[in-house]
Amino acid sequence: MRFICIRIFSMKYLTAFLFVFLPATLLAQHSLSVTVKGLRNTEGNLLLSVFRSADGFPSDDSKALYKAKIAKIPGSEVKHIFKDIPDGYYAVSVLHDENGDLKMNTNGIGIPKEGSGASNDARGSFGPPKYADALISVKGAAKSITINMHYY
Repeated sequence: MRFICIRIFSMKYLTAFLFVFLPATLLAQHSLSVTVKGLRNTEGNLLLSVFRSADGFPSDDSKALYKAKIAKIPGSEVKHIFKDIPDGYYAVSVLHDENGDLKMNTNGIGIPKEGSGASNDARGSFGPPKYADALISVKGAAKSITINMHYY
């Protein structure tokens, strides 16, 4: 009986400790609204990925923290909302997967055949955009960004 009382007493204080001393930033959750503009057609899928590190950015969505697939593109502009995003820094990438194979298709010398875009309208020169150029801050409130599609 004494063991049970001590355990309940300890759990009570542990729970109180976590709620009092756990930083509020870890508990903060926000929405990230992404508007994609400039889609050249409604074919295929629109793939959105949110990365918390440079690892995998912009094209390896298996390393993305959040991802979404929009199978029915309604027009030249699409809006998607990611919910429950903790405070932090993120980079968003978008792929207009026109042929529906869930990957970026390129020509013989590596130039993309499908549209892409990134947060902050980051664009790479002779390659994909850099994570640091696409970083956005999600802190304190809901965040809205616009990504312009680029076709080469």
